[in-house]
Amino acid sequence: MNSLALSIFLGLAKTVGDFHPLGFILMDDPSQSLDSQQKARLVKVINELCEIKNIIVSTMDGEFKELLKDNITKAKTVYMFSDWLPDSGPKISEEI
Repeated sequence: MNSLALSIFLGLAKTVGDFHPLGFILMDDPSQSLDSQQKARLVKVINELCEIKNIIVSTMDGEFKELLKDNITKAKTVYMFSDWLPDSGPKISEEI
């Protein structure tokens, strides 16, 4: 189901392009229930979308994070959120 939903969502994002009022696409953990090959294909699609939109991806999947870091060709920034506490929130660091 996740693959189908992602296909529809990303297909619409690509088709609608500049007609959509937002200049970004936000994806929360899109790699859940995807195998390694599907993750690599998803990264290729995200890389194509980077040509027309800013992309924000949150993930807990280390393999997917590395695929994104290694294969996204546009400028990118990676932020790590760690040690999340109810009183103080997360520690945020930029990963280079």
